[in-house]
Amino acid sequence: MLPMADNRLYVDFGVWGTIRKVALSLVAVAVLGGLALWYVPVLKQAAALQKEIEIKRAALKKQQALHQRYSDEINALRTDPEAVERAIREILGYGKPGETRYHFEKDTDHK
Repeated sequence: MLPMADNRLYVDFGVWGTIRKVALSLVAVAVLGGLALWYVPVLKQAAALQKEIEIKRAALKKQQALHQRYSDEINALRTDPEAVERAIREILGYGKPGETRYHFEKDTDHK
């Protein structure tokens, strides 16, 4: 034993002291590795859930825009006689006198 400057004794455990330090280091690495192995899947799951939330928010925004469009259309049909006339002509395929109508069909044979 050698006296130290701050009046504490220093004991040299030799090879056993080194083995103890290495063992404690290995235990610490194993614990941290175990935590990392547990935490990585949690992080991946959180990222996947965040992406799903973003997709759902985008879909919600589209649905809100569609709802607004339909609400505006319903309001126009309730209050604007020209909108009613335009909707009827569009649905029934009618035209005003002197009006040229064009009808486009989808090409189902061509891919």
